[in-house]
Amino acid sequence: MELAEKALRHYFDFKGRAGIREFILAHIMIALVNICLLAVLLGLVFIGNLIASKVGGIRASYAFLDGAQTFVSIVLVFSIGLGIAAIDSRRLHDLNLSSWWLVGAVALLVALN
Repeated sequence: MELAEKALRHYFDFKGRAGIREFILAHIMIALVNICLLAVLLGLVFIGNLIASKVGGIRASYAFLDGAQTFVSIVLVFSIGLGIAAIDSRRLHDLNLSSWWLVGAVALLVALN
């Protein structure tokens, strides 16, 4: 329980070190948050389909879904993306490596796509 509290307390902290147990637990918690947000997105699609069938047709459904998906995307990028970067950075520090390795890995992934 203390490990979970530590992982949550240092969620956006890029300084310090993270042991392997904290690293794994943080990634499990982030995966659970992703599953919850996926459930919210599926719920929004269901609500959008209800709006399309009951109220104003397809146009009203798309207007609702565009705003909702944009909001959820912003939440994903800033909360989950920064959280993953922070825990990965702290884990690299624990391995006596610089956080620039993380930047290099992301740049390599972008270059390969």
